[in-house]
Amino acid sequence: MTKRILTVIMAIGMAFAVLLCGSGCSFDTLHIYKSEQCEWLQCYADRRGQENFDNQNWDVICGFVISGQDQIKRAKNRTAVDLVVGKMKLEIDAVESTKRNESQNDGVYCITDESWKAHVRAVAERIGEDESWIENVLNGGYPGVQWKYDILPKTYYYCVILNNKITVSDSRSYVYQISRENNVYRGDAANMSINFWVEEESLYLPQGKETLIFQKDGDYRLIENTRTLTAPKDIQISSGGEDFVFLRFEYDYGYGTHGIGIDIRKANENTYRTIKTEVVWMNQFVVQLDKAQFADGDNWVRLYAVGGPTIRNDKTMMMLENSEYVLFRVTIKGNKVNVREV
Repeated sequence: MTKRILTVIMAIGMAFAVLLCGSGCSFDTLHIYKSEQCEWLQCYADRRGQENFDNQNWDVICGFVISGQDQIKRAKNRTAVDLVVGKMKLEIDAVESTKRNESQNDGVYCITDESWKAHVRAVAERIGEDESWIENVLNGGYPGVQWKYDILPKTYYYCVILNNKITVSDSRSYVYQISRENNVYRGDAANMSINFWVEEESLYLPQGKETLIFQKDGDYRLIENTRTLTAPKDIQISSGGEDFVFLRFEYDYGYGTHGIGIDIRKANENTYRTIKTEVVWMNQFVVQLDKAQFADGDNWVRLYAVGGPTIRNDKTMMMLENSEYVLFRVTIKGNKVNVREV
């Protein structure tokens, strides 16, 4: 009898323990889901771009984010969370953006013949090539392996200004946000910056000891409709011991030509900061993140294809908008690193 009573008590105790565990695990899962959806909603609003709104409309968007995050935290289940996210997404989409602020400097600038010749000669000096190599390049001939890494054909050297952004293309292509102080313009992009100035129809771009000169090409026309880039996909996650996190994916021209932007929000910080823009390497984008860039706890990393002004072969120019974000949670606990896509 005593043995039977003990058995019943143990069975009830085990059932109660399982119930508690199940409830706790369910709570933990919902808590994680809420945290991820709060972050996703913030990223969705950020992607609209504060520069595209006046202060009043941007405050409206921020209000939707705060309200949505508060409702998400109070939701009782995943379905309720999804309803809040869907509703706030529609509210954010409905906020009207300000019109593009056109500038008289908008347009395409191609490198001048004189500046191109001076640049070829400067490259030749830097890599130790002779006059025959210089003539070969200027005549459009293939000058060997150095063509690929130190210089490209003249048609690759241009600048495009649209929507307060400038794309600078030479051996690679980068997009910068423009600000102005007196007659000098500054372009900022992640961990890079440039200075340039415009006089009449000419754009001057200092690069080291050189100043490249570009002439405005009035034959280019603007295509008003913009295109949103495809977000990075098929991302493989790996780690280098306890020190690095690698995000690797194949290059696809659908991603755009200006690289992949990487933003990080550390644990216990409120805002994202853009740490760098990766350009394609060996037909892949390989994003290496140092563990030192994170703090203990839940950190957030978002990747996106970087858009900007671009030109096409039919003498047109257009804006490529940044892609949607791909969001990752990077959890640091001591020497342990856990990465998962949201």
